[in-house]
Amino acid sequence: MSEVLQRISSGRVVVSSRSVNALAKLSALVLREWIKRGASPVVVDNSGVLARYLPLDVLGSVEFSTNLEEACAGGKHVLVYGFAGLRLLERCAAKNIVVFTAPRSYYPKGYLVVYFSRVSSTLSEYVFKIPQEGLSIRVRLGEELGVVEKPPGTYGRAYEVLKSAMSDYGELTVKDAVRLISLELGIDKQRARNILVWLTRRKYFKVARGRLSLA
Repeated sequence: MSEVLQRISSGRVVVSSRSVNALAKLSALVLREWIKRGASPVVVDNSGVLARYLPLDVLGSVEFSTNLEEACAGGKHVLVYGFAGLRLLERCAAKNIVVFTAPRSYYPKGYLVVYFSRVSSTLSEYVFKIPQEGLSIRVRLGEELGVVEKPPGTYGRAYEVLKSAMSDYGELTVKDAVRLISLELGIDKQRARNILVWLTRRKYFKVARGRLSLA
């Protein structure tokens, strides 16, 4: 099981994403993981989304409820999907509770907040962030949840060059990043700039005020 799935399937967690597809897939993965542990999960989903999209093997092993208070009182593993009254979750006594919701200004106190955002140029890759822990991991979301270590080929080599330099010196200027890629990979600066643009567009790095940092 990946580090990401381990993190979001234990304790009190809110998973926030603008992608309904991502939330539905993650819900299935978390439920399947709980079922493997021998749990009998309770699902609170007044929207009816998960009842339509969960795999049959998962559907047959979970209990659906429309009452959050009853689910929290009677279940050790509770999954809440698209719930509006987030403040009620602060009183939930479930041992493990994961809430899947769209981004919003308020999240219940005492919950770890996890953000999932899709990399715009791909269909299956997402950036998984936990601001409270300073954690950012790139993952591939499908039938399983896998960590993406680095991009392929030349882009991966450039990524490693920049990441290594940042571990030694911190943030880099865009100019220094282009120069490093050019020197280390033996390519001209225009090609190095194109590689850097590719890496930033795919959220391996971010640029702010002319300086490069890990996304």
